Amino acid sequence: MNRLAEKIKQARLQAGLTEKELAKKCGLQISYIIQVESGKKIINEQIADQILKALGSTVTPLSEQASDYDRTHRVQPQKVNPEKVHKPVEPNAQWAGIIGQLIYEVPVIDLAQNTQIGAIPHPVLQNKVEGHNGDKLYYVHLSSDCDVKLRLCKGDQVLTLKTKSVITGAVMHFKYQNKYYVGRVQTLDRNMVIVTSDMIKKEIPQKDIEIMGQCLKVVFDL
Repeated sequence: MNRLAEKIKQARLQAGLTEKELAKKCGLQISYIIQVESGKKIINEQIADQILKALGSTVTPLSEQASDYDRTHRVQPQKVNPEKVHKPVEPNAQWAGIIGQLIYEVPVIDLAQNTQIGAIPHPVLQNKVEGHNGDKLYYVHLSSDCDVKLRLCKGDQVLTLKTKSVITGAVMHFKYQNKYYVGRVQTLDRNMVIVTSDMIKKEIPQKDIEIMGQCLKVVFDL
């Protein structure tokens, strides 16, 4: 737990509030408060100040948190002779091609909009990315909490393998009634499946859902 997370938790306890009460007071989700206090979610000073103000406390600016060691051992800038400054070497076409073969950009798809919003570089090992063909992989950016119990929370990136088949018991990326979801899918019989997540939980005909991919792992910022 970092110092800011510990300060928020101590301030909440001193105020006699539960995580749920603090979340309601700040206009945030309880899962977000829990992740902040456990140190799993790094927040900026603005959000920290919003939470601490609700608790009657304040956040110390990061610029004032420098240790005595940092102050006494700060490296002094040195004068640079302009004549000795070397220009960066630009890679030639051959090296650029080699680098392109070693790195694969896995696209990031927004869950709600189903549009690409970025890409995450991955190393290529033995012509594979994470053990699969690179063009079969994509990330789903969770624009809302999907399943807090499975640690599928807003802002997370879920590495997904393209498939059209239901893998019973697996977490899947699927489309239902023109909306996109991430959740556990289980086959009941040849015609029906049950889908479970924080966004949807119901039995539906298998023909009514379109499977986009199988979720392999979740990546989130600490």
